[in-house]
Amino acid sequence: MNLILQTLSKFINNCMVTASQNGCTSIAFPSIGTGRLNYPPGEVANEMFKAVGQYFQNPLQAFQNSTTYQQNITQMYGMFQQQPQHVPTVKKVVFVLYHKDVTTIKAFEDEEARRNPKASVDGETRPKPKLSTRRKDRLS
Repeated sequence: MNLILQTLSKFINNCMVTASQNGCTSIAFPSIGTGRLNYPPGEVANEMFKAVGQYFQNPLQAFQNSTTYQQNITQMYGMFQQQPQHVPTVKKVVFVLYHKDVTTIKAFEDEEARRNPKASVDGETRPKPKLSTRRKDRLS
């Protein structure tokens, strides 16, 4: 399971970097693996929140760890390269959850609550990341 979670983290990192490189201001991720692959929703939620948090804490490091950056370095091998620049443009991340998957919804809500307590030290409420459980299509 550890390798699966590492792969999930790298995937999210690469998506965040690619979105920023393309000037996107928001990105949405489904609850990857919690459906037919039957990965534990709590572990998936933890890893997804952690990967997004790590990106926002140090976007340059995320950029340097991305597959895109590694491919660019490989292509430019032997050439002088300046310090890489990466300006994060993504400001909003949404986790999209299947509205009938109560277990996964609960796992993501619990992880969100654990990472973002509703009240700060001074009693003010903090903004919360968006969780979407709406379904726009009608597939069953």
